[in-house]
Amino acid sequence: MVHISGMTRCLILFVIFSVASINSPLAQYLYPKLNEARLILERPLAVQLLPEETEVEEAMNIVLKEAFTEDYNGEVVFMTPDEIKDLKRQKSNNYAFLIQRESLSEEIRYGVRYVDGSLLHWVMGTSGTGDPVAENEINTFAYSNVPLLYYDFILSVFDGKKEKVASVFTFINDELGKHDYLYLCQQIDILVKSSTDGIMRADFVDVPKNIERLKSVKSYYLSDYFEDEVIGSFGDYYEYDFEVVSFKDYLSVILEKRENAAYIKTIFSYQHNRFMWLMVDASNGQILALNDIGDYKFTGNFNAKNLIKPRHLKYSVHEPTQLLNNYYNK
Repeated sequence: MVHISGMTRCLILFVIFSVASINSPLAQYLYPKLNEARLILERPLAVQLLPEETEVEEAMNIVLKEAFTEDYNGEVVFMTPDEIKDLKRQKSNNYAFLIQRESLSEEIRYGVRYVDGSLLHWVMGTSGTGDPVAENEINTFAYSNVPLLYYDFILSVFDGKKEKVASVFTFINDELGKHDYLYLCQQIDILVKSSTDGIMRADFVDVPKNIERLKSVKSYYLSDYFEDEVIGSFGDYYEYDFEVVSFKDYLSVILEKRENAAYIKTIFSYQHNRFMWLMVDASNGQILALNDIGDYKFTGNFNAKNLIKPRHLKYSVHEPTQLLNNYYNK
């Protein structure tokens, strides 16, 4: 298997989707066309698993299955990469497809946490297994470096003639836990439902409504993303209810789908060609704010503590910024 670098991955996706995005507006994710969304809603979703070559891949498949079995709003089946490839070669009209890069299996093996076993325990810990070793890994975990690469899931469906890409979902990290898969599941449901409800892409994001919602809930900021000495200044930039939390508490907010709560999340937006940070409604996965990660190298490891500047928190409830970042062409 050929190892693909982060920069190469960015360029590959840019080329693949540049034609599709010529007429695509800026927003969090590619908006499914009505016919594509209807087909996805009508068919079982075939979700591609990772090749189970080690315990880590097995663990990631376990928590992915848990998230989609518990939360996907429709029928879901799980398939190996070869099973997905066979169906796509046949141009199967029996399923919609959610595929992920098989090369993740190779990429995660380059990490220290893979070698020392902590990644396995972390993945299982995100599912709340009750295993004391996994639980301890969650209790003590904190991001130190963020690899500014991205890992993508592609949602597609055959329309009787050819495969149509309905949307692409990206993560800034390749170490994925149950909370990431829950978020992925929610985004698919939100976009597909919106399109099948007849909502035009230009009307998909209601910025004023999102801002009012964000102001009314408690925002949870992951402490890993901020320098310790600046956390005390958050109130100077964000006047609404918030709390800075450890990864353990952050995970709880997401997995329990806490009411009246929003949490911070980082993604790569190929439509902006930028790394972004979001505020997400914990109760349902609705994205309430979309902001640019400013000063960063395009690839390589970046100090997590410098990822987001406190002075930028205010832009989550700044209407001109959100209108610009969430703009969909008419």
